Amino acid sequence: MPSDEQTLMTPAQVCTLLQCSRKTLDRLLAAGDVPFIKLGSGRSAPVRIPRAGLMESLGLESKRTQRRRSRSADAEFHRAMASLRGAK
Repeated sequence: MPSDEQTLMTPAQVCTLLQCSRKTLDRLLAAGDVPFIKLGSGRSAPVRIPRAGLMESLGLESKRTQRRRSRSADAEFHRAMASLRGAK
């Protein structure tokens, strides 16, 4: 089973999540505001929206990504403090 970050969502699922109409989602996709994957060729080929890409385009992150950023920031803080202590 794919992780939450690898999940592909149908347009209907995205509309439910965002509480928007399909027409609004189609506008976002056409404008390039939300990434999508086209399954096949042609105008009527179905599309899927990567959950991670959707969240990123909305300025949201998964809890996993938030934890990763937090740990990275903590590590950077501790390195900076250690270098300041060593400079004395």
